This record gives sequence, structure tokens and C-alpha cells, in this order.
Amino acid sequence: MTLYILAIIAIFIIYILLLLPGRMPKEVDDRLWTSYYAHRGLHEKDKSIPENSMAAFKKAVAAGYGIEMDLNLTADGKIIVFHDDNLLRLCGVDKLITDCTYEELMIYNLE
Repeated sequence: MTLYILAIIAIFIIYILLLLPGRMPKEVDDRLWTSYYAHRGLHEKDKSIPENSMAAFKKAVAAGYGIEMDLNLTADGKIIVFHDDNLLRLCGVDKLITDCTYEELMIYNLE
């Protein structure tokens, strides 16, 4: 078999395993599956409340939503909440987060 066919078979097996129903561990809180979540916080399309911002997270909590957030590492190993790997879309600066220190990132604003 070629490597290509083996890769397709592996992907198919993983896909099937992800779809198979399984038992939830006893320690899992049922509220996890019956709650609504705000993806990147409860942000606004017009960016008046930017995604992954404290304002978006506060708005989600006030509305009774759980929060999904994205994490990235800075050049100096700090964890930040930011979806993209580049600052361009949300800050207007064409830089990779992994190339910036935490202190440098503090000068940029979410647009």
C-alpha cells in the first residue's frame, strides 16, 4: 500500500472513532452539554465589542453563556488570549504573535 492510501485509511478510522457514541466519564458535569457557549466571547460583528476581549467575555457571562477562547504564546513564553497567529486582522499590524513579547503586544489595541 502506498503512504497515501494508509493516510486515507487512518483518517477514516479516526473519523469513525470520533463519531461513535461513547460513555461520558462520571465526573463530567452534565451542564457542559446543556449550556450555550459564546465563541470568542459575545462579540459584535461590527467590532464595537472585539472577539476574545474582556468586554466580549463580560457580555457573555451577563447573558448566561459559557466562554470559548483561544490561547497563543508570545515570544517570551507568556500566554495570551487571541485567535489568530497574526495581529493584522484585529490590530491592523502585520506581525506574528510568536515574534512579539508580551510587553510589545500591550501597545496594540483590538480594532
